[in-house]
Amino acid sequence: NKTGTDWFHEVFKPAMIQSHTLSVSAGNDKSSYFFSTTYFNQEGTLINTYLKKYDVRANTIFNVKDHIRLGENAYVVYRQNPGFTNQNEGNSISNTYRMPPIIPVYDIMGNFGGTHAPHLSNSENPVARQVRTENDRSNSWSMIGNIFAEVDLLKHFTVRTSFGGTVENYYYYSFSPTPYNNAEGNTNANAFTEGSGYNSLWQWTNTVTYSNVFGLHNIKVIGGIESKKIYNRGFSAGRINYFSIDPNYLILNTGSPTAGVSNNGGSPFQRSLFSQFGRVDYSYNEKYLISGTLRRDGASVFDPNHRYGTFPSISGGWRISQEAFFKPLTFINDLKFRGGWGKLGSINNIGATN
Repeated sequence: NKTGTDWFHEVFKPAMIQSHTLSVSAGNDKSSYFFSTTYFNQEGTLINTYLKKYDVRANTIFNVKDHIRLGENAYVVYRQNPGFTNQNEGNSISNTYRMPPIIPVYDIMGNFGGTHAPHLSNSENPVARQVRTENDRSNSWSMIGNIFAEVDLLKHFTVRTSFGGTVENYYYYSFSPTPYNNAEGNTNANAFTEGSGYNSLWQWTNTVTYSNVFGLHNIKVIGGIESKKIYNRGFSAGRINYFSIDPNYLILNTGSPTAGVSNNGGSPFQRSLFSQFGRVDYSYNEKYLISGTLRRDGASVFDPNHRYGTFPSISGGWRISQEAFFKPLTFINDLKFRGGWGKLGSINNIGATN
């Protein structure tokens, strides 16, 4: 290509976004509700990428009596999003600056141009990569929601319980044809991968809150317990050597389970957590602020004798702009100094089957 190929503009194009929402809401002193449904379609500026969402949302609150409230939040969404790996040198974005401009998008026979020639780098035609993956799919259903109840007691106390969670099912498949035009892997067998899975999480939280204002003092105390359980399960499988790349033909049974290449696998795990926590917030005249938190968290991924950890934190603040000597500085509306210390824990680096 003597003119030179502008690889960036070959793979990035103007993209449309559309969103349509229908919502209904109403309420009175006894109850209120909100209902909505949305269709959202965002095309990616990278060709053959997109996100489509179809969702329904419902929120209701009932005032049973003056001091008792019941409610729920529910959200159901269906997503279509084939995804994109953007953290490696071999993706389409990286290839736009690695691909020599002398190489055309298509050769004179209408096939994809590429680096399958001496000394033309080892990158991949990004247009070919995006076109070859246009039939890949990744779809998911998610249902998220909770129900709650609140009761006001003895003027300054509020008791709340909330139970909710998430349920998700997902399904995906992808096909990798033989990249005949690449410098590397141009004789690799084509491959098809398919998988699905199920995720669930439930969480139960119970709290008691005390709040009061007396004179210039404002205090709020909250204590509670929380239980959480996570369960995930999924599988994937792959086959190679498909004699047709027709999307209607690409299923696991029509491929070859060659030893060392077929990749059946699964990833089941479950994890439970239990927490006890308390927090105190105090302010004097809205100028001097102090708060402290104490958590005791336990996780099923640890040995029973070392399952719990205690995590304290404390912070203090001074709203100096409320002081009398600061008033002449009218060019500053609000200034607060704040400092804090805390100790945290994490189970992100601990496997569920530890």
